[in-house]
This record gives sequence, structure tokens and C-alpha cells, in this order.
Amino acid sequence: MSLVKVDAVTARWAEALFNLAIGAGALDAVQNDLEVLGREFRSRAVRDFLLGSEASASEKLAKLGGVTTGFHALTRNFVSLAFDRNRVEALADAGVAFRRRSLDLAGVVEGVVESPRSLESADVHALETSLGGRLGKTVRLTQSTEPSLIGGVRVTVGANMIDASVQGRLDGLRRRMLEAPLPVPSAD
Repeated sequence: MSLVKVDAVTARWAEALFNLAIGAGALDAVQNDLEVLGREFRSRAVRDFLLGSEASASEKLAKLGGVTTGFHALTRNFVSLAFDRNRVEALADAGVAFRRRSLDLAGVVEGVVESPRSLESADVHALETSLGGRLGKTVRLTQSTEPSLIGGVRVTVGANMIDASVQGRLDGLRRRMLEAPLPVPSAD
């Protein structure tokens, strides 16, 4: 799962491309292209050149030419349009937005389960099944080790977080104790 926050412009651009890809029957091809493009943008040198250099749009587009040559025509047009409209930054996370839209169409949500130690795959599957029943969707969880949790798990799926960790329970107890009214001494 990607915890990348996608800005509104990128989400709109990816949605438009998604709709075109559905119409052309090219969802998988375009998604694969955008994943390749996303990997390119993860390179600091490439990102700095495309987003921060003084090179012209045509020079930047030419540099990406080697990568985009094998792309589906819709993806190549999408990349060209982003350069034409001065929206190159939308290319960096378009793959994330496109993937999220594709998963949403399939009724799938991704999430992260954090625990102080690695969980058995059966435990992760049980969490996915339980959460899937609550959310009415198929849940796919990625594991993350977080030793500060002490014990238990913390699961984040979309905008929902379930904190069943020892640390989370201690924090909750602390908050309740701090918010509890103090008894008023009687005037006997």
C-alpha cells in the first residue's frame, strides 16, 4: 500500500486517464506504464531534472522519451499533455491515484498493519477477512514492524485506524485519566 497523499489535480488527471483507459480496454497497460513512470520519478536525479531544472519542456520530454517509447498511446498522450499544460508534477503520483481508482472499482482497499514483530500470514489474513466484513470490501494489508507499539496491532485502512496496540491502550487510558473530573472534597 502506498501512503502517498495525492493532490486534487493529480487525482483529476488520473481519473480522466482512468476513464479513457476503461473505454479503450487498456487499464492494465496504462497502469503498468504509470508504475514505470512512478519508478522514474522516485529517482532523485530524474525528479530534480523534470521538476526543478531550467530545461525546456521539450528537453524534459525528450529525456523521458526512452522510457515512454513502449508505453500505450493513451499514456504517451497523457505524458505529453502534462508537459504541454505545465502539469509535470501530476506525473509523479499519477500511478498511485490510478491504482487507487482501479482498486476502488474492484471493491478492494489497501491498508497497513503495524505490530512490534512480524505477524504470521494466517493472522494477517484473519485481519483482512474481519476488516473486509466490516467495510464491505476486500482488504489487502501490508505488514510493517513498529517496536514502539510494545504489543498488539495498529491497522490503517483508508481514513480508518484501529489501534489495538498496548501503546494505544496506554495512551487512551492516560487521556481518560487526564480528562476525568477530580472529586470535590466535602466540607465536613
